[in-house]
Amino acid sequence: CGASVLSVVLAALGAGAVSIVLPTILALFTSGLLYARLVGYGPTHLHREEVAPLARTYVVGSLGQYLMNVNVIIESLVVATIATVEGVGLFGMAYLVATQANSVLAVQVSNVLQPIFVRIVGQPERQAASFLRATRLLSAVCVPISLMQAALAPALFLLLFEPKWIGSVPIIMMLSVGQSFLFMIMPATALLKAQGRFKAYFIW
Repeated sequence: CGASVLSVVLAALGAGAVSIVLPTILALFTSGLLYARLVGYGPTHLHREEVAPLARTYVVGSLGQYLMNVNVIIESLVVATIATVEGVGLFGMAYLVATQANSVLAVQVSNVLQPIFVRIVGQPERQAASFLRATRLLSAVCVPISLMQAALAPALFLLLFEPKWIGSVPIIMMLSVGQSFLFMIMPATALLKAQGRFKAYFIW
C-alpha cells in the first residue's frame, strides 16, 4: 500500500519512470529488513564461508526469475515493437481482460504455495501430492474461466465497451485460450523454488 501511494506521489511530482521503479525496490528492501528481524538473522550472523554459495544461488535464482518475467511479457514486447499505436491499444485492452483470472488466482495461490512447499521440503512425496492437488484445483477453476472468457468475449465487449474496442475481441479469445494453459506455470515455479532447484528453474 505504501509503495502504491509513494508511486502516485512521485508521479504527481513529475518523477517519471522513477515513480514506478523506486517504490518497488524500497518495498522489497523493507520486506527484507522485516523478515530478517522476524527470524533474528542478519548480516552480522553471516559467516564468510557462507557468502559464496549464497551469492551463487542468488545469482542463478534471480536470473531465472528475470527470464521468467521476460517470458511472461514477451508477447507485449513483440506487439509494442511491431504493431501500430492502435494495435498496441487493442492488444493492451485484451491482455488486461484475458489475464485477470490468472493474475488473481494463479499468481496469488503460487505465493501461498511456495512457503507451504518449503515447510515440507524434506518430504518429497508430500510435496508432489500437494503440487498435484493445487494444480488440479487451479485447473478446475482457471480452465473453465479462461474458456468461458473466450466464448463470451464477443457478446460482453458489445455490451460493456465502446465500439472502438471491438477489435480486441479476436485477441482476447486467443489469449483466453492460451491462459487456460498458463496457470500451470505458477505452481511449478513455486515448487522448483521451494526445492532449491534454481538451476532447473533457470534452464526451464
